[in-house]
Amino acid sequence: MLALVWSLLVFGVLAALAAWATEQARWLLGASRRLPWLVALIATAAWPLIQANIGQFMLSSPTTAAIQLPAVVVVSQAARIAATSRPWLAQGLVVLWGLASLVLLARLVRAARAATSALHTGERAMVDGAPVVLSDAAGPAVVGWVQPHVLWPRWLDEVDPSLCRLILQHEREHCRAHDPRWLLAAECAVVLMPWHPAVWWMRNRLRAAIELDCDARVLTAEDDASRYGRLLMLLAQRQPSMPLASMLAEPHSLLSRRIRTMTTTRPQNSRLLAAALSLVAVAAIVTACSSALNSGGGTAPSARQTRPASQVVQPAGPANAYLEYQLEEPVRQVPGTFRGIYPAVQKAAGIECEVLVQFIVGADGAVEAGSFKVLKISIMDVDTRSSVIGVDPAGKATNANNADITAFEAAVRDAIATARYVPGTLRGTPVRQLVQQPFVFAMAKE
Repeated sequence: MLALVWSLLVFGVLAALAAWATEQARWLLGASRRLPWLVALIATAAWPLIQANIGQFMLSSPTTAAIQLPAVVVVSQAARIAATSRPWLAQGLVVLWGLASLVLLARLVRAARAATSALHTGERAMVDGAPVVLSDAAGPAVVGWVQPHVLWPRWLDEVDPSLCRLILQHEREHCRAHDPRWLLAAECAVVLMPWHPAVWWMRNRLRAAIELDCDARVLTAEDDASRYGRLLMLLAQRQPSMPLASMLAEPHSLLSRRIRTMTTTRPQNSRLLAAALSLVAVAAIVTACSSALNSGGGTAPSARQTRPASQVVQPAGPANAYLEYQLEEPVRQVPGTFRGIYPAVQKAAGIECEVLVQFIVGADGAVEAGSFKVLKISIMDVDTRSSVIGVDPAGKATNANNADITAFEAAVRDAIATARYVPGTLRGTPVRQLVQQPFVFAMAKE
């Protein structure tokens, strides 16, 4: 779980960087600014599904495999170890994640009900030949996901008619672009990932881009940035905010940015700057995919290759599992997770035993089901300290007491089921390892 959160965090930050570079490039070329933010939000929210489909391609590509941030690897390994040694931490994170999502979902539902109520209680009217919904307080704004409607506050009757036409033009541009749907998508991404700072930032940038795009379309017809800016400042003093609505006057921080954008002239070398920013966006996207895949639990543990193909270390154990000598860091048992119990009947009879078993520890640190195998069982004579019962790797027993063998084997199997391990690593990547481990049942010495 912690590894997944870290993977999503890395991907989201790099996706936000790519969206910012793309937005700036599109502005330099005179294109709309909002699309990169919506794509980045959707990609971040859907990253676990995307990862499962493109993981093999990204990991096997020599270009993307070479791009991996060292800090991403270090923190990802730490997150994986923490999740393995402290499973309660991941469980608590899931609970907090769910509670935060429920709170934000309730806020989203409440905002949707408020918008619906404003539409149902408002009076239908025509302003300058366009249909609107009259409101006593809210607006001017556009609400409605299926069919957008303009909320028109009654106090606008006091405003100069030429300014009212400009306001109406702005709101109708929001309707034509179906901007409430874009805002809903952004809010849903926040509900899915309430802990992700990059998601919140991208959501705010999308809201800003929607207004900036609408301003640009209005100014194309109006061509009076000074008059339009004074209108924005006028409405900012009278207009209360309304969630999930496209509004002419947004918060003051956005208002200053909108006025500054209207008065900014694009540089002469805008095409060259746009090309450079596009390269930044592409690099961020490729790095996001490769880093998140390789650090957060990609689909293939040994696909990253830093050696020529002829020198790549191949698994030597069964079922494509590595052996201890092949790894940089072999498997380590997490302290405090092993709970072995001496069989009561054999302990009371003073029977001692040594059991040699093998099993596979997966890249997630868990023992793989079905990999457990007994290689040898030696039951000791307490007086002579010699082996009187042995089971060879073929499973053939000599002088065997089946009840004792079954009891000790079951005890080891139960102990393995409770144990947790830090997975072995090869070139910094967790891999599957074949483990052979002895378990000794011995009486306490006086």
